[in-house]
Amino acid sequence: MVTVGLNFTKVVAERKTAPQQNVNVNTSVNVITVTESSLADPKKTLLKFGFSFGCNYDPDIGKITLDGELLEIYDHDVAKKILAGWDSDKNLPADMVNPIINTILARSNIEALIISREVGLPAPFALPRFEVQAKAPANAGPTLKVEAIKKTGTADSKPEPKKEEKKKK
Repeated sequence: MVTVGLNFTKVVAERKTAPQQNVNVNTSVNVITVTESSLADPKKTLLKFGFSFGCNYDPDIGKITLDGELLEIYDHDVAKKILAGWDSDKNLPADMVNPIINTILARSNIEALIISREVGLPAPFALPRFEVQAKAPANAGPTLKVEAIKKTGTADSKPEPKKEEKKKK
């Protein structure tokens, strides 16, 4: 499987009231259509998965809905298996559903996060938080050490060695 692209065809965002504390967000993904397109290579098939992604807030302070298409290239035999399952009962094969849904979720969650900021809704998923904690006792187990990175460096760059200064007497 090779992902060719993911495009949004419809974006709807609505904030009904001001955000409140204790808001739950229910996220859903539904594959609505699966269509086939031929490619120049007869061993490969392009599949287009039409989908709908939704974030519903509880209490009902707003919602975000994204419709789109995921384009992926499969070997011809795998594509036939996916289409056969879809045509018979509108379900994707169990071994194929995870990568398809995860690809949709990866792009849609990021887009929903940006849209939620624009319309003034809470983020649709929990964002990581950092807290400074008091020094733990010696027997408390391992601790996490966070170091600052130089502005010109990257997370992968190695720190410059310290230069020793000679003291003058």
